[in-house]
Amino acid sequence: MVVCNRIDSLDHDKTTMVFIRDNHGSYWLPVFDLVARSRQHLIPPHLQHDTKSKLVFNRAQIGSHKIWRDKYLLEGNGPWISDELATALKTSDLTGLGLSEHGMETV
Repeated sequence: MVVCNRIDSLDHDKTTMVFIRDNHGSYWLPVFDLVARSRQHLIPPHLQHDTKSKLVFNRAQIGSHKIWRDKYLLEGNGPWISDELATALKTSDLTGLGLSEHGMETV
């Protein structure tokens, strides 16, 4: 992990959120957020207006990173850890550790 260095870890074709590039930068937004803000024109045609958000990580983009934050997900998402690190942490003698599994898809 390189502190303060985020990576682009999501698969841009399979993630069911909208990738926005504007004057504020580049970031992922859920479809429902764009609908609520009357910005439906930004939703690509392949996503329905009631599409549930699904994050799909790209192993090639993650590479050998064991813990990371995505550079385009807004605050409150992550840090994310690899399956390998999760297994090592679960089998260690660490106390007070709370890992949550969301069944994230990877390609």
